[in-house]
Amino acid sequence: MVRIRAFAVAALVALSAVAAYAQSLAPGDPAPPIQVASWVKGTPVTSLEPGKIYVIEFWATWCGPCRQSIPHLTELARKYAGKVTFIGVDAYERGESTEAIQANVKKFVEEMGDKMEYNVAMDQPSGKMAETYMTAAGQNGIPTAFVVADQKVVWIGHPMSMDEPLAKIVEGSFDVPKFRAAFLEQAAAEKKQMEARQKLSAARAQYAKGEKAQALKALDELAKEPAVATMAKVTKLQLIAADDPKAAEKMIDELGKAKGEDASAPLITFMMTQPPKDEAKKAAFEKLVDRAIARAKAMKKDSGPLFYHYEALVYQRRNDKKNGMVAVQKAESLLGKMPAEEAEQFKPYLERLKKFFSEQ
Repeated sequence: MVRIRAFAVAALVALSAVAAYAQSLAPGDPAPPIQVASWVKGTPVTSLEPGKIYVIEFWATWCGPCRQSIPHLTELARKYAGKVTFIGVDAYERGESTEAIQANVKKFVEEMGDKMEYNVAMDQPSGKMAETYMTAAGQNGIPTAFVVADQKVVWIGHPMSMDEPLAKIVEGSFDVPKFRAAFLEQAAAEKKQMEARQKLSAARAQYAKGEKAQALKALDELAKEPAVATMAKVTKLQLIAADDPKAAEKMIDELGKAKGEDASAPLITFMMTQPPKDEAKKAAFEKLVDRAIARAKAMKKDSGPLFYHYEALVYQRRNDKKNGMVAVQKAESLLGKMPAEEAEQFKPYLERLKKFFSEQ
């Protein structure tokens, strides 16, 4: 799923804030009306009729995952022909003008041909459909599908995860109240996480202003909150790494003793931190990264193929081809620890790294 970017960071922040704090649409609620600008393909749907089922999916031409989901939506549209009406609503589109956007979307749909065999519409320039569905439901990534049955939203999620719930909705056995409860619980968790992330940003700003003790204290408090514990620890480590390497060493050693499923996450995240631009501080910082690698590696359960991939990325940044190749080869030797399908998807990343490290 691609996080929505309306070409402006401010727009993303605004959208995310609205999604998190002003959620007004959830499964079980009446479905908002169809308010599109135009229809690009298929039969126009002017209203959501009682007793009928609709799939309303939000997508964009620039969205890779959206493109990947289109053939699957076509399969479902054919499977449920006469039972479910599918509508693809192009939203968050990019272009210099409304006319240019319309032309681009029309061309895209024509080129897709029978791979996109369902009704396709364009959102209004004001984003009315996205506002009443996506923003109202707290969704800030596409593709996202809404299933409407008997004029009520009954399911919201990624279209590639829609097969099972849609089958149950069609046969009338889908438990909407149960799904609603789970949906609202997840929304509440995301809201809490966003609030905590805002506090993280505030702590960074406070540190930058010179109120370092207060900022570090705030980060220690945030580290007690599961939703942002890892980021709070990483943020603190990043801040003190530049100013107080000895304190950073101590913190890395303490993190290396932590227990739990994701205990090494702060160290691994710190490994991926870009070094300071100040050359005088860079050498000390790289020593801290090496220390974090060693401590994370010592946490045996975390030393799987993904860990060595991250280690290889550190060496790629440094142009250290010898140690980078060792890390990639270690990752390859541990691919058997991953599910077969995941391992196959992961191999191309390792191949690209191997090519980089083998070049002279």
